[in-house]
Amino acid sequence: MIICSCEGITEKEVRRAARCGAENVKDLGKLCGAGTGCNSCHCDLKKILREETCEAKPSALQPFAVGEPAVSII
Repeated sequence: MIICSCEGITEKEVRRAARCGAENVKDLGKLCGAGTGCNSCHCDLKKILREETCEAKPSALQPFAVGEPAVSII
């Protein structure tokens, strides 16, 4: 699916750029070209960045697995 219609950038390309280190829309523009035209895709780009960041770095607020201790004891 095309995310950035100005540059013809697909969701797959944006996700790849996010996994390769893009931390914001400006970084995505540098890595894959998305978000460098009319800016109408910026909300979608930010959403993808949040999703890829959350998948790569699980939140400390996510539930623990069954049998996993909630606090590590030293």
